[in-house]
Amino acid sequence: MKIEDVGDTESLEQVDRFRFMEENERVIMNGGRPASGRPMAARDHQGIALDRLVHLAASFQKTTRVLTERRFPARWITCA
Repeated sequence: MKIEDVGDTESLEQVDRFRFMEENERVIMNGGRPASGRPMAARDHQGIALDRLVHLAASFQKTTRVLTERRFPARWITCA
């Protein structure tokens, strides 16, 4: 979705339809003014989905690294 008026939402710009609906539902439940928008071309939507996937993958990679570092702290290993 291409956002035309953000209303009382948390500054959405371009999001998939499900994220758009979730955010509007949250705002309406809190008595706010929902965003308005229009569907985008399929290729634009695929770009947004890819951006979101890359962001999720990066977050997962960072979480995995942090957990691994805590479980196995860096140590010098000497071979005799």
